[in-house]
Amino acid sequence: MLHDAMRQYMLNVNMGSEEMNEFIELLKGDEEGDLLKNLAFTSSGAGVVSMALAHGNAKDRKLIIRAYKNLFSQLAYDEHGHQIILAAFDVIDDTVLTTKSVLLELVGKANEPDESQTEALITAVNHKFARIPILYLFANRRESFMNVMERELLEGVHNIRTGTSKKDPAIRRKELVAQFSPPLLSLIANNAATLMQSSFGCQLMMEVLPGAEGNREAALKAIVALVQSESLEVAEALKTPAAGRLFKTLVQGGPYDTRHKRVKMAEPALGFHNMLYEALLASDQVLQWATSDNSFVIVGLLEAEGFENKENLRKILKEGREALKQAASSRPKVSTTETGKKKAKSK
Repeated sequence: MLHDAMRQYMLNVNMGSEEMNEFIELLKGDEEGDLLKNLAFTSSGAGVVSMALAHGNAKDRKLIIRAYKNLFSQLAYDEHGHQIILAAFDVIDDTVLTTKSVLLELVGKANEPDESQTEALITAVNHKFARIPILYLFANRRESFMNVMERELLEGVHNIRTGTSKKDPAIRRKELVAQFSPPLLSLIANNAATLMQSSFGCQLMMEVLPGAEGNREAALKAIVALVQSESLEVAEALKTPAAGRLFKTLVQGGPYDTRHKRVKMAEPALGFHNMLYEALLASDQVLQWATSDNSFVIVGLLEAEGFENKENLRKILKEGREALKQAASSRPKVSTTETGKKKAKSK
């Protein structure tokens, strides 16, 4: 109840007013930081802290962040606490402070994670809430992993920061992505097979690779190498819808922007389409992929900008026309009657 009242108070006090300044001073006044720590783990409380970060000045933000020292990993795993991390990413202009205070606790100190750091990262990536701060800076479609309440909270934070933060949001994000990228690219390069075996792991690779800063070649090659893997677990993982979405995104050169109805191309270009085709060709799997559940990846190759082997691929598909027809005819079809029944039930 107290946290609810505090949030309602903040929502009804004007930005920059004496009342707002006094309220933020109240939050910072507890030297042990117990009030801020308690607020972090309730829905309304996390909203209060997020808005305090947005309303505060640079000194206020530094003191609020300091209260959570050695607790950011715990916040990341919490249903509400992780929202404070997202707000910090979006309002703190001093990205060096954000890196030292938050980033190091989330992804570790080393650009090339050691065994314990790798294990911690993979655990976080596969956790419902802990993965959100890791994905947030890279994601093209945040609605795929954030609920409506979270998005509304951050929309409010963004509205407030227009009057309290000096740095351009795109520059702030780019600086943070540059710090996040090395350990995550290293994680993918050395653990692609493990990540491929979970839908959350596939999503991490799908979101990070197009937007990461730095050399992505080793990570992309690690994913391509899985095509020729002899592991049964990997073979099964490659057949999943999550893996299909990952391959399609990488083949087309970036995520599809639903707002502008076009692919948002990675810069520099990924070049994944040529790498994948060469691997499929070398292992004689082109037709196998074209007749599998992920056949749309092959279609994606034909549509991909910059793919150098379209004519060769068309030739292989033309020669395998009978196999393609057989695969198409063997797939189960849903009748219009069944579709109508499904729609009726969903209503």
